[in-house]
Amino acid sequence: MRKKLQKYLVPILIIGMAVCLVAGILIGMKVSGKKTASGKTDASSRLTTIAAAASAAVTQAPDAASTAAQTAETSSATAASAASTGSSDAQTAAATTASAAASGAQAAGTDTQDAGKDNYDYMAHQPQLPDGVVSTLYGNDGLMQIVCIGDSQYANFKGADGLGALLSHYCKANVFNLGLGGATAAVTPTEGSASVSRSGCGVVSAICGDTSPDKVFASEDSYARSIFDSCDFTRTDVFVIAFGVNDYLRNIPLTDDNMRTNVRAYRGALAYMVMKLQNKFPNAQIVVVAPGYCQFFEGGTGAYLGDGNIRKNKQGYTVSDLVDVARNFADNNVGFMDTYELLGINSYNAKEMLLDGIHMTPKGRQLYAQMLSRIIIRSQGYSIGEGVNPDDADWVATKTNG
Repeated sequence: MRKKLQKYLVPILIIGMAVCLVAGILIGMKVSGKKTASGKTDASSRLTTIAAAASAAVTQAPDAASTAAQTAETSSATAASAASTGSSDAQTAAATTASAAASGAQAAGTDTQDAGKDNYDYMAHQPQLPDGVVSTLYGNDGLMQIVCIGDSQYANFKGADGLGALLSHYCKANVFNLGLGGATAAVTPTEGSASVSRSGCGVVSAICGDTSPDKVFASEDSYARSIFDSCDFTRTDVFVIAFGVNDYLRNIPLTDDNMRTNVRAYRGALAYMVMKLQNKFPNAQIVVVAPGYCQFFEGGTGAYLGDGNIRKNKQGYTVSDLVDVARNFADNNVGFMDTYELLGINSYNAKEMLLDGIHMTPKGRQLYAQMLSRIIIRSQGYSIGEGVNPDDADWVATKTNG
C-alpha cells in the first residue's frame, strides 16, 4: 500500500501545482495582461509550461489518482474558458492544458480501477465455511482469480487435498470452486432449458447474469451457492470448464450434427459455455479440461465392465470419444488439458490413482492440479517447464506479458 501511495504522490502533486498555476494565471490575466518581448502574454507562456508539466505527469506516472486528475481537468477547462477573453495564444495554451489534464484524468481513471482490483479484500468476502472445508482463497496477495465450473471431481473434495485448495496453492490464486456433484456439461432431458439447469450450461448462465442462481443451484449445493454469491466474476482471470463422465453415464448425446450449439449435446454444451464466457468476460482465459481415464464396475457384484477406452454407453460412444470432442476447442483463445492421455492415469496404476474407478485419490488429484496449474500459469504470461511441480519452480519471476 505504501508503494502505491508513493507511486501516486508525484503525479498528484504535479497536477495540483498545475491547478494552482492556472488559477494564478487567470488572476494575473485579469489584472494586467502584460505583453512579453515576443508579443505573447505572460499567461500564454505560463499556460504552455503547465500543459507540458501536465503531459509529463501523465507520461511519467499514469497511475495518478482519478480524483486529482478530474480536479485538474475541471480547473483547466475553467482556464480555457476564461482565457478565451485573452489573446489567441493564451486560448491555445489553455486548451492544451485542458487536453493534457483530460488525458491525465482518463489514464488515472483506468489505473485507479486497476489499483482498486489490487486493493480488493478477498478475505472479507469469504463465506462461512462448513467443518472440514478449507478456504480456497490465497488472500489479497493472490496473483490471479480462478473460477472452476465442474462436477464431483471438484465438488466432493473440499479439504486441503481437494482440487480447489491445490489450485489455489500452486497458482497462488484465489479460487472459486463451483463444482456440483453429478453435474453434466449439457442440459439434461428432464430440464427445460439452460436457465433452469443444474449443469455446466446452467452455472455459466447464472455467472453471466442470464438467469437467477436460485434456478440453478439445488438445496444440496449450499456450499457452491455460497461461493457463487461471494465471487466478483468480473475479476476472473481464468475460467476452468471440467465435465464429461456424467454426460457419458447419463447418455447425453455426444454431438448434434444438425445443431452444433445444441446445449443438450456434449459438444454443444461446451460451445455454449465457451461462447457465453468469452462474450461476457473477453479478457479472461478459458481452459477446457477433458475427462480423465476411468473404469466401470457392476453395481452390487463389483464385476469389472471395462474402461474409458472400450466401454460404450447407450449412445454408442466411450469416454475417450468425449476427449476427442473437448480437444477440438483448443486454440489460441481456449486452453485445453488432456487429462485422459497426458495425466498418466491408466489401467496399470488405476488402483493407486482412482478411488472407485472414476474419482481420483489424493495422489491423483495432486498430479491433476499440478498439470492444470502449469496450463493456467502459462496462460497468465508466466513460464514453467512441462512436468514441473509449481512448488519447485520460481515461475513468479518469469512474467512475460500483461
